[in-house]
Amino acid sequence: NLIFIVDEVGQYVSRSVEKMLDLQAVVQAFGKEGKNRVEQKKAISPFWIVVTSQEKLNEIVDALDSKKIELARLQDRFRIPIDLKQTDIPEITGKRILDKKEDAKSKLEALYDANEGRLKTLCMLERTSRDVSINKKDFVNLYPYLSYQIDLCIDIVAGLRLKRGAYRHIGGSNRTIIKQAQEMMINPSTMLADTPVGTLVTLDKVYELLYLGNLLPSPQPQEYLEEPAHQYLRFPLQQREIF
Repeated sequence: NLIFIVDEVGQYVSRSVEKMLDLQAVVQAFGKEGKNRVEQKKAISPFWIVVTSQEKLNEIVDALDSKKIELARLQDRFRIPIDLKQTDIPEITGKRILDKKEDAKSKLEALYDANEGRLKTLCMLERTSRDVSINKKDFVNLYPYLSYQIDLCIDIVAGLRLKRGAYRHIGGSNRTIIKQAQEMMINPSTMLADTPVGTLVTLDKVYELLYLGNLLPSPQPQEYLEEPAHQYLRFPLQQREIF
């Protein structure tokens, strides 16, 4: 058996209808050649083609406004989809980006114990089916993020990718949140690594990084580029220190 593996196809396609059709043509050509080799007894089975992408194929197709019928045929070419779930992303983010020294963990545990009631009162989301529970383990591992904010940020990026006019270079939401967590610490516009202990991530800062990273759906007027995005909120959000 001969297997071809093509990495980062989603990045190559990048919402281009033409490139998507090119990929379909390549797969069709491989399929035809593989079938001919089997019929000529030059191979015992057709070729296998495996492609990887940060986005699900159906999400890429749904984000394109034209030629959806043609593009839907591409989905039939890949009959065995294997989708990695986002449930492991908080753990990966905590270990790769937000890992702490032992003494820092002890301080955060003490901080949580002293302020558990205030934390749950001020930071819980209402009227949502999302799991917004807050516990000590997740608080320490994901600080300055709250556990539900990781999934929320993933959904925000996923939603932006599907918007008309979205920049074509927007990557997979799972990879983006890992990069965002790093930028949240070191980017001059947020710089949470230098803030007092107890300062949490807020959504204005999330959108600030999305804005600076050109991930918002449509280009912004030039006059807005010189000021932080939160300057234009009706009620600007301040850095949240709950302790």
